[in-house]
Amino acid sequence: MSKYSRATNEVLIRLTKLISPRDILDDSEPREILLSPPENSVTPLRRLALITLCAVAIFWWLTKPVELTKVESLNPAATTSATTSLSQVVVHVAGEVNQPGIVKLPAGSRVVDAIELAGGLKTGVLESGLNLAALVEDGQLITVGLSSTSSSDSRINLNTATAAQLESLPGVGPVMAKRILDWREVHNRFSKITELQEIQGIGPKLFEQLKVAVRI
Repeated sequence: MSKYSRATNEVLIRLTKLISPRDILDDSEPREILLSPPENSVTPLRRLALITLCAVAIFWWLTKPVELTKVESLNPAATTSATTSLSQVVVHVAGEVNQPGIVKLPAGSRVVDAIELAGGLKTGVLESGLNLAALVEDGQLITVGLSSTSSSDSRINLNTATAAQLESLPGVGPVMAKRILDWREVHNRFSKITELQEIQGIGPKLFEQLKVAVRI
């Protein structure tokens, strides 16, 4: 009976300690400390938790991966122009064409394509010195040659000259002028100056005089 009473008293004492308010707990009562920590120990714990939380937040901010942001062009027109330049070129065709001016062609076009877009060559215009197969470049100036009526070239055009103009050539009289015209009529036109040597009466000596005075 005494053992039962002693055990009951111990339980009552422990319950009294758990529900009684107190400021400082004994070190010999760890269970009670865990169930009800002293009031003066709460504030340091809160500070420690706050410092730990701030440190974790700062560490996360400094080590987070950098996100790459796509920058949109502030000048849409410039972007469009750059894209267009990849697919077409703009050139200026000047000189003896039917419609001189600015033309637009697909990238990789040739000089002949630019001339066609400019209306083609005028009648009697020389193609010598003009590489029709050359690739055109963006911003290029294409100057087409002189026409047969241009005063800057005093040479006689074998394909448009009259009998009187041919007779003005060195070593050419009425008979030779007629032979030149007859040859041109049979062959439609001269394609090169050396064809003069096919005409009767024009030998190497006369040809040397004529080749610097005529053109195609």
